[in-house]
Amino acid sequence: MTMTRMIVAAMLLVASVAVHAQQGKWQQLNKVVTTLYSQGNYPKALSVAKTALSVAKDELGKKHPAVASAHTNIGLIHKSLGQYSESEAAFKRALSLRKQLYDENRDVANSLANLSSLYRTMGRYKRAEKFGKRSLKMREKLFGPDNPSVAIALDSLAALYNEQSRFKKAEPLSLRALQIYRKAYGPEHAEVASSMNSLAVAYEAQGLHDQAEPMFRRALDIRQKVLGKNHLSVAASQSNLAFFYFSQERYDMAEPLFRKALQTRKKALGRNHPDVATAMSNLASVYRKQGKYRKAESQYKSALRIQEKKLGKSHPSVAITLHNLGVLYVDQGKHKRAEPLFERSLAIFESSFGPQHDEITSTLEGMADLYREMGKEKAAQEVELRVSRILEERKAKN
Repeated sequence: MTMTRMIVAAMLLVASVAVHAQQGKWQQLNKVVTTLYSQGNYPKALSVAKTALSVAKDELGKKHPAVASAHTNIGLIHKSLGQYSESEAAFKRALSLRKQLYDENRDVANSLANLSSLYRTMGRYKRAEKFGKRSLKMREKLFGPDNPSVAIALDSLAALYNEQSRFKKAEPLSLRALQIYRKAYGPEHAEVASSMNSLAVAYEAQGLHDQAEPMFRRALDIRQKVLGKNHLSVAASQSNLAFFYFSQERYDMAEPLFRKALQTRKKALGRNHPDVATAMSNLASVYRKQGKYRKAESQYKSALRIQEKKLGKSHPSVAITLHNLGVLYVDQGKHKRAEPLFERSLAIFESSFGPQHDEITSTLEGMADLYREMGKEKAAQEVELRVSRILEERKAKN
């Protein structure tokens, strides 16, 4: 049976680094970039960010910290657009300049973390781990072992290990981060809730549901109390708890949480933001499991329209929604409608990630199931053979 892909919205904040210079055109442009980015208008944000980079060089010189910040902004926007090679190049420029300026400082550690996060998204886990560890080590050296910035690095590494099912490595990092946050901020703080969520994810993945559920709930309670019920972080916690119920097939519990998350994002971000599309797609997946096919199709198609408009037709999030819409059609026996969606999804993933990413193998496995249900046994076997080759090559590399 083909699996539905669930999408987690990642709210990234474009870096806005203070510079020791009088207010100039660069800083004015940077504010515009931040506003456009928060609105989900990534193409326009990228255009303005490139102008800001040029202005920063003219106003402040090519070796100024503001230039590194401008490269970072460009890298973050490219990442959000699914343009990973361009993002990597921009992040590397920022890191190189910051190392020239500072050798080791907070900004250098942040640049290392940005590259680690990007490599994790790309499925390049060894490089993600390498840069994540370097960022952690630098922060420990600069600020001491109990600084909240160290906890951020610990949580990021834990998320990387969780994604690879390396739970025994992830759990102690999340526990240490949680202890740091509690010591720094007290028991009820937004960062405490974030670490609790990381731990809950690890517990859930290990089948420790009795430990995971109360931790997800506690994280949600803290965020509601500290941030208010209409905050985007509350929507994220609602989605996290909904994912938990979804994975246990408790769809009646997941549905209202996904609906609340969608409502919060619409109110905070507007109806056409990419993270609203993510929430729509997640809700659609619950409707599909409940057999509410018309509702599911409507939500998937609405999500797809937003993603194609805001992110472009070749973004990985578009591929995920295409895949999920294809799964919906398979469930209804509409195989001919599903096939081109799977094929387009696969093409996007191959273009974005290369031939050996997890998304490639997952999509190919879904296509093999589809071909078999359509009576195309030879095509199914060919696809399965390709999956086997990818897994063998991946194993040899590791």
